[in-house]
Amino acid sequence: MDANLILWSLQGAVAVVFLATGLMKLFMPKDRLAITFKWTASFRDVTLKGIGLIETLGAIGIVLPEALRIFPWLSPIAALGLAVTMIGASLTNLRFKEYGALGLSLPLLCACAYIAWARDVLSPAF
Repeated sequence: MDANLILWSLQGAVAVVFLATGLMKLFMPKDRLAITFKWTASFRDVTLKGIGLIETLGAIGIVLPEALRIFPWLSPIAALGLAVTMIGASLTNLRFKEYGALGLSLPLLCACAYIAWARDVLSPAF
């Protein structure tokens, strides 16, 4: 199987996850979010909206620039930004003893880091 196809599939899957969780944090009321994400009860609304915005923009940025070939160097930067976001998420999971959530946070962290590396290596110089 083509390595680029695998990378695109991974980017698409990561983008879907971050788009879904980002839009949830942007538009769902905090009390409803707390049902799914226990840690959200301890964060201010503006912080949750900020995280949602970062995740939503990251989901767009991890795919769109590379797909449109318009500023394709933004895709690995978006992936790196999402990896940093997942470091924060993993630390939050540990802080709130939500160890099961690490099963999503850590693989997403690894996927984002791999995408950042692979797109930087495979993309032509800007």
